Amino acid sequence: MIALASMTIAIGSGFAYEAIASNQGARDYPPPGKLVDAGGYELHLVKSGGGSPTIVLESGSGETSLSWRDIPTDLAPYATVVTYDRAGYAWSEMASSERTGENIVRELYTALKKEGIQGPYLMVGHSLGGMYARLFAQTYRDEVMGLVLVDARPENEAQDTKTILEEEKFAGNPPASTLKLLKHSGILRLLQNDLLKGLVAEEDRGQFINIIATPNCYPKLL
Repeated sequence: MIALASMTIAIGSGFAYEAIASNQGARDYPPPGKLVDAGGYELHLVKSGGGSPTIVLESGSGETSLSWRDIPTDLAPYATVVTYDRAGYAWSEMASSERTGENIVRELYTALKKEGIQGPYLMVGHSLGGMYARLFAQTYRDEVMGLVLVDARPENEAQDTKTILEEEKFAGNPPASTLKLLKHSGILRLLQNDLLKGLVAEEDRGQFINIIATPNCYPKLL
């Protein structure tokens, strides 16, 4: 009984520790951009530079506006540059609408217009973001001047790679439930140097733990 009680207290302490640390961590990393109404929730947009065209950077699966690092700053002298966090990621609020490509593209367009960020748009999409960039260009073709795809993911990737991954016995990402437990229990924060070694640069781990690795993002990865 004593061992069980001790274990319960230890687990409960971990959850309480993470809740307090997460609240403080969120205050330590305020949004670098602006929260804009995207139609029922607020989308985090970061605008730099000025003039035409407007370069919109679409991040890959599970990535955020921070993933572009210095690229927006390097491009800012030549154009308006926009990075953003899709719904539920980093500083953006969760959306109640289904996470379809059509909704994601429409919400981005709505936020751009709300902020008065006009085209012509040059869409840049990395990995999964390539599909959204292509859909944006297709949907708003009269306002898009060009499309840049960076290692973009094709629509049929899952179908084409399924056999290869099975043959290679690729296990994939850990279950969302496991990732959530690591986060909520404080284990990810306490053991970050071990668990994130080789995955997240040491200088980026504060932002990753407090802003990017929120429990809400694990099931989606969109």
